[in-house]
Amino acid sequence: MIVKRVAWVLPLFVIGVVIFVVVALRSPFLMQQAIKFLIQKNCPGYIVNDLTIGRQKWIPLGELQLSNVLLTVSSQDVRWAISVINVQVQDLHRILFSRIKVPVRIEGISIVQGPVLINTGNAQCEFDFANRSLMSWRARISAEHLQLQKYQMTRLSAQVDGAKQVITIKDFTADVYEGFIKAGGTVQLVKPLGYKALVQFKGVNLDLLYGINNAVYQQIQGVMDAELSFEGRGNYLQVRSFTVNMIKNVKLRAALLQFVVPYIPPTQDLAEFQELIRKDLKVSVEKADLNLKNSENQKLMGAIHLGVRKVNLDLNLPIDILFDGSLISLMQWYQRFVH
Repeated sequence: MIVKRVAWVLPLFVIGVVIFVVVALRSPFLMQQAIKFLIQKNCPGYIVNDLTIGRQKWIPLGELQLSNVLLTVSSQDVRWAISVINVQVQDLHRILFSRIKVPVRIEGISIVQGPVLINTGNAQCEFDFANRSLMSWRARISAEHLQLQKYQMTRLSAQVDGAKQVITIKDFTADVYEGFIKAGGTVQLVKPLGYKALVQFKGVNLDLLYGINNAVYQQIQGVMDAELSFEGRGNYLQVRSFTVNMIKNVKLRAALLQFVVPYIPPTQDLAEFQELIRKDLKVSVEKADLNLKNSENQKLMGAIHLGVRKVNLDLNLPIDILFDGSLISLMQWYQRFVH
């Protein structure tokens, strides 16, 4: 009798397990919980506020497809809203049995965080798992458009690697105002956020920035190269070096050069130059370079090199900048300089 009951119940039990597994694999709920767990385990201090998956599909041999994913992540007062059109994961089943590299393709990424907007992004990733734990990951990322406040970049690409709460960014490039930007650095995902970077601008046309910040870019025209090296943690910033080289079609608001008047011999050219200052016009400049280095804590030292052929001026002027290491104080100095 017991054997007959077992023979009758067992098939029903197996069928029930199969139905449960099929329903579970088709339902996004378990996947949502797994994604939340992975983010919060590997990024301490970051909280998943909301996560929805529009559609989930499992394909034999461990391939997973997710569509219309919406994710909101926050850390302290910073909130990231992320949407993804399609995610494709391969060889996912092998995570349970061995160390494996799992390929992941992500398409249609959009990210919004305050003044930052990234559109039409794609990523080709590889995640390295061992003993069902994420050891490291690599991603080749591209995006058609990035907006930071009113500033725009297009055709972005970068190699991004992650391991042990450290993200390394290599070979970042983007087109920006008829020039391009190259950058690299590291980010430490621990509170407060740590960062270190070298950013280079080449051939940026400042004339195209006039409508973005008139108070600044009405002071200067021309094509610029620049390089900035910095590191910091949280809101504390330490600038290692900062250089600006105006390379073509350079014009400065004459009033900005009023401080060089004592260095100019009293000639007819000087009188014309002072007239430009009085009328608040621009003057052509053959050379305009700024070079600063961090020689000691909370102090940048360097020189401004100006060449103005109109008044036979070739000036190399030492400059010191004191600031408390905060981003706010550096921006305040910049605003005072351009005004």
